This record gives sequence, structure tokens and C-alpha cells, in this order.
Amino acid sequence: MKIRTKLFLSLAVTSFVSVLLATFFAIYSISENYEEIAREATADSRRKAENVFYEYLGDLTRKATFISELKEVIENLDDPGKLSISLENKGFFLFNINTKILSPDMDVIVSDSNSSNSTLSKADLKNFPFFQPGRDALLRDIGIFRTHDQICILAVSPIVDQTDFSFKGYVLLELFFNSEFADQLKDKAGCDIVILSDGKQLATSFQNDEGMRFFPGFSRDLVHRKQKKKILDENYLIDGFSIFDFHKQPIGSILVAENVKSILVAKSQVIRNILLVLVIASLLAIVVSLVVGRKLSQPVLALSSSARAISKGNFDVQIEPTSKDEIGDLSKTFANMVKSLRTQREEILDLKVFFEKIINNSPSALIICDESGEVISFNPAAEKILDTQFNNIKGKNVFETIKFTSSIKADFYNVILSGHPTYRDPYPQYLPSKEEKIFRLTLYKIVLNKGISVAIQIEDITERLRMEEDLTHAQKLGTMGEFLSRFTHEFNNLMTGIVGHINLLKQGTDESNPSFSRIKSIEELATKATRLGGNILDFSRKKKHETTRISITELADSVLNLIGKTVLKDVIVEKNYKESSAFIVGNKEKLSMALLNLFINAKDAIAEAKVAQGKITVEVDYQEEPEQKFVKLDISDNGIGIDSKNLDKIFMPFFSTKGKKGTGIGLSTVKKIIENYNGNISISSQPGVGTTFTILLPEAKEHVD
Repeated sequence: MKIRTKLFLSLAVTSFVSVLLATFFAIYSISENYEEIAREATADSRRKAENVFYEYLGDLTRKATFISELKEVIENLDDPGKLSISLENKGFFLFNINTKILSPDMDVIVSDSNSSNSTLSKADLKNFPFFQPGRDALLRDIGIFRTHDQICILAVSPIVDQTDFSFKGYVLLELFFNSEFADQLKDKAGCDIVILSDGKQLATSFQNDEGMRFFPGFSRDLVHRKQKKKILDENYLIDGFSIFDFHKQPIGSILVAENVKSILVAKSQVIRNILLVLVIASLLAIVVSLVVGRKLSQPVLALSSSARAISKGNFDVQIEPTSKDEIGDLSKTFANMVKSLRTQREEILDLKVFFEKIINNSPSALIICDESGEVISFNPAAEKILDTQFNNIKGKNVFETIKFTSSIKADFYNVILSGHPTYRDPYPQYLPSKEEKIFRLTLYKIVLNKGISVAIQIEDITERLRMEEDLTHAQKLGTMGEFLSRFTHEFNNLMTGIVGHINLLKQGTDESNPSFSRIKSIEELATKATRLGGNILDFSRKKKHETTRISITELADSVLNLIGKTVLKDVIVEKNYKESSAFIVGNKEKLSMALLNLFINAKDAIAEAKVAQGKITVEVDYQEEPEQKFVKLDISDNGIGIDSKNLDKIFMPFFSTKGKKGTGIGLSTVKKIIENYNGNISISSQPGVGTTFTILLPEAKEHVD
């Protein structure tokens, strides 16, 4: 209410004082300065007449251009009849203007006269600068000229064929300074007009009571003396402006005659009524100021209240316009501004959330520091790698808090100075958990309004490098397998010769000879060596992928025979074949490789456990399922076992519990082989007790196609 009282009082006082001052000024001005008012009115009429005059210049140019670009004009240049009709159709906007269509040689093709003055001949036109030799015919132009005791405006525009852009002729518009022209100026300027040239009056808008035109005897001197002249019992004040030709030389004047009688009458009327108006206006001003003040204050106060709410962050303010005036427009603008701010704020918040999600879900750690090294922010991946919460190191120096960043301090400041990113790859470090990790560090500069920041991006490439090493190791194993195959082949060739010579030696030795038993033992060992080499060759030889009906027990025995005296020489192998005639369908070589991998894993687990006596148990049985009957093969060991947290990862490619000795390829390959034959492999393990792999393969039919 306090604000409203001040507003009402200020409006009332201002209105009353304004009325008093206005009244005093009006009386003083009307009494002492009516001559100046008359001169100003005359000058204003002169300015209007001058503006109208120059508008005619521009309008004439536009009309000439318009006619020159008319399609019916361009197409009918060779048909004066049609061309004349085209011009007549456009005559409604060519009042008091003569129109000529000229050929390129300035011959008049068509002439349309709308003025009481005669038009210009070809001889007259040749004297104008428009048509002087050397001038570019394609230029539009306009100018004021004096000819035959007349002043006229000429506008010329070239006619150009729009298909081949050839020059076809001219459009020439003539506007003479005649009585019609004077009447046009009078209608638009609101005062009478007299046109002079060399002291001679050419045209006038003055008419007597009978409607006859007459020249009032004006001269240019009246303009300079600013004198009044009485004409037909009316008081006129004279003003005017000069007319310049194409060469900027004065060729005449246009005088305006302002009737100031109305100003004198108005003075007396205002003086008589001014005091009465003062009293009435004062009373009305007080009443109106109160009403208007109240009406203005309410929406202004509402806007003020809304502005305060918005300044406090409340963008849900609803602003309804209460009127259709400027205050209402202001309310609408204010409401649109609030809506725009609300939309921009929501977009900024959405964008902020979007980038926060990108940063927070990034697998790479991201630490943001200011130019002094103070930690500003980092994402959850950084919290995981550093094993600490952001609040614990917020605002602290990164090189003092995160020890493994101390060696990149020089890189940090080099990035700030140069603006170029810096990389450290690889960057091996020990984490606070004593775990060794290999990182790839990227430092890059971020320029913000508040200053310069540096982002330290930490990418954990430990697993990637480990996978690369495992792949390299696997390639080495493949190369070693190929070498072993060649070596075994040569070994068998040598053993074949040795066995042959032993047979000859055996045949030449009597059984009663003490050496016969030794020769026989050598023969048996050589035969076993040859058989072992053959098994190795069969296992490593590339064969066509064929599926056959295979006995699971024979398959297990063949693999055990292959490695029984070498890989498993210190391990007891216990067989429990509850179903010795169990058959499956598959590729013998691939399934042999799978079992070989499982047996080697069992042997490695036993060796790592360092038990007194290693033991591997192989069991074969059937397992009935609702859909199908399966052959079940269990391979168990009493090795070190596998931690429960690693059981879900054991069949993942490149995952290994053997450290640098393992590739992480074997078990994933085993799983793939078993699943290729519609089987399944599972694992159960207990640390310190042992591990069991269970393979389920569909039972084979009696015959395989």
C-alpha cells in the first residue's frame, strides 16, 4: 500500500503542475510567438512539399523500371497497337505523366500523353545527357530539365529481353511542372503552390471564387524576407526551395504559401478558453491520476512480485496479462521471458545430466584439476581405481594426494602452457591396494569462463595388455605344436629303423642266450616309443572335420594313454566306468583335445596344491533328462580348487587362474567344443579340496548317418 500511495501522489502532483506549466506556456507562446508558429507551419509545409517532390523523383524511376520489365511491353515492341493497349491498361497509376517507348535509335514507338503539356520530340531528347554518345544504355537514370520554357522530370529505364538479355529500347516518363503537378503537391503538402523559373511563374494552384487559376505575383524575395502576403483577404506566409537540373544548376523554385489565418484564429480561441480549461483540467488530472495510478500499480506490483520469485529460482511463476495496453504487453513479454528462461534452464539441466551420465558411466577414470593442481572433480571410475571417495580429496593437491601422479607434474604444467594433450602409454603403477596396474594417461587442457582446468584421463589397459600377451603365448604354443608334429614324424622314422634292426638282432639270437631277454625288453620299449609318437601325430594331425559314433570310455582311455606316462606320471588315475558302452556323436580329434585340456588342468591344480598323492577320477554314467538321455563324464581332481568368485568367469576367453602360466584360452575352447555337439559343461569346486568338471553329451543312436 505504501508504494501505491507514493505513486498516486506523484501522479496527481505531476499532472497538476504539468497543467499549470502548459497553460502558462501556451498563453505566453500564443501571445508572443504566433509569428514563429506561423513560420514553423510554413517551414513544415515547405518540408512536406519538398519531400513529396523528391518522392515523385523516386516514384517516377520505379514506374519507369516497372514498365520496362513488363512482359507485355517486352514482347509487343514490334506491335505498336498491342503496346499502346498495354500502356493504357497501366494508365491508372501514370496520372499527369507522359509515357514514351523508344527504340534503341530513340525513335518513338508508342507515346501515351496524360499531361496537358505537349511531349518532347526526338530532337529534344537528343539534347539530354541520358542519350549522349558513350553513355551505357542499360543504366536507369532520372533528371530535371528545362526546355521550351517548361521544367520537367525525365526518367529513363532500359528494356531488356529476359531470354537473351538483349537491349530492346527505352521507357521514358515525362512529368511537367504544370498546374496538375502544382495541385498534386498542394494535395499532399496541404498548402498552395507556385512554380517559378527565371522569375517567371510557370504554374500555380491558386484559384479564385469562380474556380479560375491566377498567379498571385509571388517572387523569390518573399522567401528570403519571410514576409506575409495578403491574397483574397487571406494571410499567407511564403517559403520555398530551389530546383536543380541534371548538372546541379538551379533552374527554378517551388514556393509554398501557408495560410496562417487559422493560426491567428486559434490564438484568440485558446486565450479565451485557457483559464476555463485550466480549472477543469486540474480537477480531471487529479481524478485521472488516481484512477490510472491504481490501474498501473496493480500489474506493476504483480510483475515486481513475480520478478522477486524468479530471482529466488522459482521459474514456475504464472504471469497473466490483465490488460491490452503497454502494461499488458509488458506482462506478455515478461511471461514469454520466464517461459524462455524455464525452457533454457531445463535444457541446460538436461545437458548437464547428460554429460554427467557420460562422465559417471565412463570406464576411464577422469580427474579434473584447476591450474594449481587442486582436485575439482572426478568420476566413479576414478573412485574405484583410487579406492577413495571424492570428498576425501576434494580441494586437495592432486600430486600430494594421489601419489602415482607425482611423476606427471611436469606434463601437467606443460599442458597448461602449450595447450596440447600429453600421453603416457604405458604407465605401470601400484595402487594403494598393492595391486599392479598398467594405465594409459591422457592430460588435456579445458578452458572455462572461470579459468583453466586440466583433465587427467586414466584408462586401465592391464587386461588388454594381458590379453595381447596371452595371444602371443597361444601363437607360440601353436608354433611349438607344429614343431612337435614334425619332430615326432622324424622320431618315428628313426624308431622304425631301430625296431627293424632289433627284430633282425632278435632273430639272430637264441632264446637261451642271456642277451635275448635284454633284446626283447629293448624291442618292447622301442615299440611303445613308436606307438607314443603315432598317438602324438594322430592328435596333432589336421584332419577333415568328421562326426562319428564314439565310445566315451575309449576316448578317455586314448587320451590317458597319450599322457599317462608323461604328464600324469606322478598322479593316480582312477576309472569308474558305470556304463562302458556309452556312445556319443562328435569329432574324435576335437573331443580328444577337450579332454586333454581338462586332464592337464587337473594335473596343474594338483601340482599347485602340493598334495602327498595326486589323484584324478574319471567317471562315466548316464543322466536322464525329460527331453533326452545324456552321457555324463566327470573328471575330478584333489588339487588346489577354485575360489567361488572366479567360477562364473572360468569359461570366459582369456581368463586364467594360473597367472602368467595360463592363456585363458583352453577352457573357453573346451566349452565351445562341447556346445558344438549340443552338450554342456559345468564346474564345481572347493578351495583346498578339489575340482570336478561335468560334461553332458547326447547319447548316440546305434547308427550315425
